[in-house]
Amino acid sequence: MDKLKSDFLLTNTTEQEQKYLMEIFEIRSREKSLILCSQMTSVEWHKKLGGGAIADTILDRAVSKSYKIFLEGESLRKIK
Repeated sequence: MDKLKSDFLLTNTTEQEQKYLMEIFEIRSREKSLILCSQMTSVEWHKKLGGGAIADTILDRAVSKSYKIFLEGESLRKIK
């Protein structure tokens, strides 16, 4: 299976996309690991997910049992 490489939640989500994310994260939280990459904080994710209970549910599954790695410094894109 190909791995998707993209920044997580660059744009706001629709209700249908939120439902899909909730289902995907529920399944992944029980069976497999999930790696998310973003330039935004989970507070900003919450807004992109429409706020409220669905956003809470999605983020609970996304960030519970998580490890956070923060990268600092100049963008490698500028160097290359």
